[in-house]
Amino acid sequence: MQMYTNMRFQVRRPSVECVYILIAGGQYTNLQFQAFSLGLGEKFDDVKKMYREANLALGDIIKASAAS
Repeated sequence: MQMYTNMRFQVRRPSVECVYILIAGGQYTNLQFQAFSLGLGEKFDDVKKMYREANLALGDIIKASAAS
């Protein structure tokens, strides 16, 4: 079984946007993939905005990443 073959959602460089919406790069690509999978690709800017708002409403949840 082959996994992770679709690389069109890969972030190829650091993004200031990740800092603004308070999300780690790997979590950003996961969010992007999920949004597109649910048919929300055209509304991804809204999805990111809502992610940031929910995160701040919940007290800026600590995120774990491979680098942390």
